[in-house]
Amino acid sequence: MFHATNCRTARHCRPSCCKPRSQSAGVAAVALIIGAGIVVHKIGHTLATIAHVAIDVILLVALTAGAISAVALVTWVAVWLVRWWLGHREARRDQAHQVTRNWMLYLRPVRNEPACPACGGNRQVLRSDGSGGFEPRACPECSPARLTR
Repeated sequence: MFHATNCRTARHCRPSCCKPRSQSAGVAAVALIIGAGIVVHKIGHTLATIAHVAIDVILLVALTAGAISAVALVTWVAVWLVRWWLGHREARRDQAHQVTRNWMLYLRPVRNEPACPACGGNRQVLRSDGSGGFEPRACPECSPARLTR
């Protein structure tokens, strides 16, 4: 323990290793902390709003980029499928054989003269024989003089 023997009063006496310290740095630090707390309290709501808007903008940009990427991917797949289909269609064109005849051939008359609406140019029609059967007879439209009953 230190005993003051050469000092006027013991409370003002300090050993040679102890230097007087100023408390102004501590007061400044406390004032700085209190001031920062007040500033944060005053502008905290504004900073939170700015952060919220920034996050919304980032989210909107990400969603837009995702939508554009999805449309580009769908377009690429559609183009790829159309090219694949056209390539296979051209490859099959040489291999394909006609299975049916062109139906337009059946619509054209065989002769240049118009066909008879009753017999179709065959000159015979089926008529009832009265017993539930049918027998071919001469067409009454094509040859009316040969009509027999």
